[in-house]
Amino acid sequence: MSSLLLRTGLRRPPTEGVVKRLEIMMDHGFRKFFETNAFRAGMGEEYIRRLQGHKRGGKVLSDAYNKIEEEELLEGDNKHVGYIGIIDQLTISEEHRLKGKVEKLQIEVSKVDGILTDLAELRKSIGLE
Repeated sequence: MSSLLLRTGLRRPPTEGVVKRLEIMMDHGFRKFFETNAFRAGMGEEYIRRLQGHKRGGKVLSDAYNKIEEEELLEGDNKHVGYIGIIDQLTISEEHRLKGKVEKLQIEVSKVDGILTDLAELRKSIGLE
């Protein structure tokens, strides 16, 4: 795990001769990262708890009565954000976020192009060109 964190740039190599505890434990840090960022992205606590495999004090009534399907955890529903809806927030690389921004900008550009085409036709029809 340590080697992976160093290679990905999530950790820096230790300073020679200096041993210090880090703010977040190596493996537990991933769970903290997931929970924090899933919550920031709008995912409900019950979904987060289920995706992490947590049980609150053993078998809980919500586990027995609240039957959340795997598909709901993945895709969400009209009231809850699913895993797919928080991928951008969980992604360390900017590549996925930038692809999303590019797609949104391309849609906006096509809308503007359509408006400009309509405007040119309107100007032509009223004799301004």
